[in-house]
Amino acid sequence: MLPVRALQPSGLNTTFTQEGMPFDQYLADVQSKIKRARIDLMPANEEEIVRANSPFEFKAENFDGQHGILLVHGLLDSPLFVRKLAKHFCQQGFLCRSVLLPGHGTVPGDLLHVDYKEWIKAVEYGIHSFKGEVEHLHYIGFSTGGALGIYSALTREPFESMMLIAPACKLTQKVSYANLFFGLKRWMTHEDKWVMKAESWDYAKYQAVPMNAAWQVQKLIERNNRLLDRHSIPIPMAMILTKDDESTVAESAYQLFEKHENAQNRMLYYTGDEMCSTDKRIDVRNSSFPAENILDFSHVCMTIPPNHKHYGIDGDYLEPLHENPKAEEFTVYSGALTKQNLKHYNLRRLTYNPDYEYTLSFLNQFIQSILKEDKT
Repeated sequence: MLPVRALQPSGLNTTFTQEGMPFDQYLADVQSKIKRARIDLMPANEEEIVRANSPFEFKAENFDGQHGILLVHGLLDSPLFVRKLAKHFCQQGFLCRSVLLPGHGTVPGDLLHVDYKEWIKAVEYGIHSFKGEVEHLHYIGFSTGGALGIYSALTREPFESMMLIAPACKLTQKVSYANLFFGLKRWMTHEDKWVMKAESWDYAKYQAVPMNAAWQVQKLIERNNRLLDRHSIPIPMAMILTKDDESTVAESAYQLFEKHENAQNRMLYYTGDEMCSTDKRIDVRNSSFPAENILDFSHVCMTIPPNHKHYGIDGDYLEPLHENPKAEEFTVYSGALTKQNLKHYNLRRLTYNPDYEYTLSFLNQFIQSILKEDKT
């Protein structure tokens, strides 16, 4: 059972308060707030937990001042979800930074009253932090971080390119009923304000979901949709989607991609269905790995390599098992928490990407094509 204190706001992390800070000072300020707000820190785990939840900077030894990447995590997540990608691109010569979205990294209660405009402020700060340090800025956004990238691209055109991984273009029905929150919140008790309060504890991702958190993502999506009715995304973009995404509707992101005919755009689409796209910009990959008992890809697995210390095959975090009494055999499968999978299998949510190396090569090819174009 989650401690009651975790479900109460810490008072330290609902708004973005670091405008104008040098980036190193921002990092120190956020870490200080994490240490003061977390309720699970002990001498043996403090360093690991703080590092997982903190924003970061990785600068290549051979950094030439040319290209930077801002990486932004998703709802309920931490910068840990984009840390491996940042290290990879750092090795390619980039200056990589992330930000922590307000409400995250401390206690789930901090999402009870957060507003998505505070997330926008955090991303704007991240963008401005590169000013005078890089000539060209790129963006990687996972889930809600993807929606925030779309908003920035539509309103400010700050990037040379952006890479969107399972971007939140539409929430699944399971999540989107938080739309009711705004109309009903005045009558809600504290208990009513939670979509889910899992009994498990993950130090890098909230397992309790306030209605307000999903509602704020929905408002961001609606704002993006109003902008998209009038404008097109003006920069090259890459998308990585999984058809079986149980948190966001992959079809909506797919349609957004198809509407933008930029020849530089690329998509990597994971599905278990037989599919051949006529759009040469789209690369279709099989999301089923039978030898590893992997049915398909979940929303959360996309940015995580199999050898990840926390979420990998032998990681120190294990998703809860959803036992199915009707399953013909007691084999445990991994995949998305879809109705279909839960109906037929003993299931754990897949927390790593078994095709991670291919995913990296896809992103490499995309960004190298942008850099090549810049030189011509």
